[in-house]
Amino acid sequence: MASGYIVESSEDAFFLARLVGVVQRQSSWEMRLSFQRHLGIMVHMRLAIAILSAIQLVAGFGPARADTSAIAAAAPEGVATNAVARRDFLGFYSDHGLRYEYVKAFGVGDALSSGSNLYSENSVLRGRLGVRGSFDGATYSSGQGQQQVDSGLEVRTLRFYTSGDFFLFRTNQFKVDLGLANESFYLHEAYLRWPGIRHVGNLTVGYFGVPQTIENITSFGVNRFMEAASPGLAFSPGNRTGIQVDHSYFDERATASVGLFSIGQDPVFGSSDTSKSLARPTFRLTGLPIFEPDQHRLLHLGGSAAFVFSDSSEIQYQARPESHLAPVLVDTGSLNSRFAYVGGLEAIYQEGPFSLQSEVMGSSVSADENYIFWGGYVAAGWFLTGERAPYDRAAAVPGKVSPESPLFKRRGAWGALELALRYSYLDLSDGNVNGGRMSILMPGLNWYWSDQIRCQFNYGFAHVEEGPSPGNLNIFQMRLQMDF
Repeated sequence: MASGYIVESSEDAFFLARLVGVVQRQSSWEMRLSFQRHLGIMVHMRLAIAILSAIQLVAGFGPARADTSAIAAAAPEGVATNAVARRDFLGFYSDHGLRYEYVKAFGVGDALSSGSNLYSENSVLRGRLGVRGSFDGATYSSGQGQQQVDSGLEVRTLRFYTSGDFFLFRTNQFKVDLGLANESFYLHEAYLRWPGIRHVGNLTVGYFGVPQTIENITSFGVNRFMEAASPGLAFSPGNRTGIQVDHSYFDERATASVGLFSIGQDPVFGSSDTSKSLARPTFRLTGLPIFEPDQHRLLHLGGSAAFVFSDSSEIQYQARPESHLAPVLVDTGSLNSRFAYVGGLEAIYQEGPFSLQSEVMGSSVSADENYIFWGGYVAAGWFLTGERAPYDRAAAVPGKVSPESPLFKRRGAWGALELALRYSYLDLSDGNVNGGRMSILMPGLNWYWSDQIRCQFNYGFAHVEEGPSPGNLNIFQMRLQMDF
């Protein structure tokens, strides 16, 4: 297990015990892998641990004697100490991904027993390393004068991230998420979060999702369709730089979020709110009037609003037909305005394997005249294999599905199958602005192989009236999604 270490002292024994303890703490991952007969994976994990152990030795993270004068000086007068200070400990282990822990370890002498030490540890940093990817393919058929759209393949998402918590006076949280798009890296998320502040709640600072529209703030791999509904694509702000305070009430049956956001936009989400906002104060309120976990039934109601102050004097909304390889079909164009209001209402109903989700959202833009653009969608899902979609009460959004019988786990296991259907409508025409009106009907099938892998199949029929690209478009698309 601890390749590269030779036990020559009690300090080495302490370090080895700590390393073994970190690994065994996660329910003996080697035993689980061997029971699952993944011998090849176990060999590679053994090799990885050996390499990491060697790196630890070279970097000086192993146990070593250090100056004990500070510890001795801190001991009460007249109390002997044989304290042994140690260098920091960095451990890696596997538990649903590669995890790490950085520990400050030291020993304080036992005055009642000469020659023995009392050991103490303080975990100052721990987290996980992961990679997320979505790989898409799509083909199209146009009609009624709609432009021809070429078929294509793309790496829709490829992100590398680390997240976890660290101790600085209290336990805090962090996340850094880098994505790769168009052969260049971009920042998807990077924030610090201080949870559970008295009289405040949770404080988040950095670059992260604005709490507006459900599909904008759900985690990776949760949305039941490949792309967000067209109203969300048009009005969602994506990820932006900001500061946010959020809190839950009444045993997490109600939540409130308030934030101030500015520049930024996640290119992968596909958000088409291209307004460059100088300031975007935003709030979101949600509640659970019905919450019966024993019956697997709940009703979520909520609303959000944002005031957009544009520093570029331009506000613009546009959307693709819920397929990232397709072009923008509705577009307001640039509107000479410094202020807009964006608001929305949301609802989720879940009962057993059935779930229903709907949002209505719109924007009022103050320009040479007042323009109103709006849209909405209704989406339903049904698990043929009986799974129930989880719900994250703290964030007030749906959670990630875990199949009851992961594919290949045993004979006859097929993972989880979910049928889905969504209808959306988006109106970007008002007054002398002819952005177009688009309605889309999209059935889909989701096949969850495991907690980490999912296949999605979507067919969409988009009908566009007026605007820059009127006509009909048939969409055939699929995605392989992985989260490790």
